[in-house]
Amino acid sequence: SVWRFSPNNETFQQYVIPTQYSGIVQLIMDKSGNLWLTELYENKIAKLITKELSAGTSKGIVEYTLPTSNSGPAGLAIDKNGKIWITETFARKLVRLDPETLTFNTFEFPAKVYSPLGIAAAQSGIWVASHGSNKIIKFDPLSKSMKEYSTSHATGSPISLPYWILIDKQSNIWFNEHAGGKIAKF
Repeated sequence: SVWRFSPNNETFQQYVIPTQYSGIVQLIMDKSGNLWLTELYENKIAKLITKELSAGTSKGIVEYTLPTSNSGPAGLAIDKNGKIWITETFARKLVRLDPETLTFNTFEFPAKVYSPLGIAAAQSGIWVASHGSNKIIKFDPLSKSMKEYSTSHATGSPISLPYWILIDKQSNIWFNEHAGGKIAKF
């Protein structure tokens, strides 16, 4: 379920995701005010059409199954053109969904990229935190190329395990170091 808190009257409303125990990982809002989320264990993403939601039900919630089975959708980002970007942490893939045509495009990460999780869209490209390989990945949607940046020393400890990633208004890339216990700016 997803819950909405109203600060005006201090109440919660529950919205029931059609697939139980799906493992919701991330939420993001689109420009129209709809909420998107990833369902890690069920290989789906969902769109909550906020104008159609009805508390205590699944009304207004549409689920979409990703093309790669058992992919583990985790992170979500929306680019300037309204395309939805998804990290598939189990399948080690990056997915772009066109919400108007419902077309999925899938891009594979390089061989030594493991557990891609956090994702952010910027003018410079799509940025992904590769948790299992201690890297930040930059994907260029035009050339379909990927560039890897290490977030830890080449050998030994400490390891950083970047998890979530954000881009500020000055185009700085921020990520948390899950194992490093720090916030880093790239």
